[in-house]
Amino acid sequence: MSGVENFMNIPFLQILFVLSGYLFFYTHGGANRKDWIQNVWKEKLRKRIKTLLIPYIIWCLVAIIYNHFILHKVFPDSISDFFMQFWDAGAGHPIGKAMWYMKSLILFSLLSPLYYYAVKWLKHFVLVIVLLVIVCFNIPIDYPYFNVYILLGSYLAIIGLSFYDIVKSVDWRCCLAVYLLFKVLFLTGVLDLNVFLPIDLCCFIGLFGLLMKYDIPPVVAASSSFVYFVHPFVQGVRNIFIRFVDTSSLSSCFCVWMLTALTVMTVCSALFFFMKRFTPKYLSVLTGDRI
Repeated sequence: MSGVENFMNIPFLQILFVLSGYLFFYTHGGANRKDWIQNVWKEKLRKRIKTLLIPYIIWCLVAIIYNHFILHKVFPDSISDFFMQFWDAGAGHPIGKAMWYMKSLILFSLLSPLYYYAVKWLKHFVLVIVLLVIVCFNIPIDYPYFNVYILLGSYLAIIGLSFYDIVKSVDWRCCLAVYLLFKVLFLTGVLDLNVFLPIDLCCFIGLFGLLMKYDIPPVVAASSSFVYFVHPFVQGVRNIFIRFVDTSSLSSCFCVWMLTALTVMTVCSALFFFMKRFTPKYLSVLTGDRI
């Protein structure tokens, strides 16, 4: 089962972190340092209270309630333990299974001046740091206080290099083909490949080129945040499928993976459209106004 998941999973998190760093600095990366701190940063923090902090708190509360009443886990037995669930409920992650990503973005927003000054002072040496960290240091991607992929996205935005320029300078179709080839070689055991920066880069360029050619349907973009927030509460359906499917073969593992993905997407999307139709204000709060 893990082999199928490793093949099907693409480095979405790395890509999302690069995009997060890029979009944070995209419009004001060229501002002078004093103006950026006094005006831009404070305004961005104010907006992220609505788009990040409020959804983060709500979904952590949902996870506490879900764990207690659905999974029958022990409710936090003290005030300090209750509030600790929002920061570290185990392995450094908040209780909401999907919330560690939001936690990283919240901390990045607070620490963004450090990223800004790092790029302004170090300039292109930032790329050397990125390569050294990825190749030589085992810093997990869920480490909240420093994310090398966010640094890379910040660097691209602050120096004024757009993703469109990158994609247009190379053939995105070839990049996508190379990435898929390496994935197949990895699945068949020809290559022992886990995380390999050039291959992840091929994936990023290939996917971005694909999205540039074929626009994402607005409904998919609108529902993506909600699907991300809700999917941890639904993905347990995989255990139901495993009871009825023998996962000893690669094909059956693939079927379970696809059934799980389709079921989770269907349930989350249906709930999204239901709330958008009948409770749009609540949905807006839950998603940080991402509808």
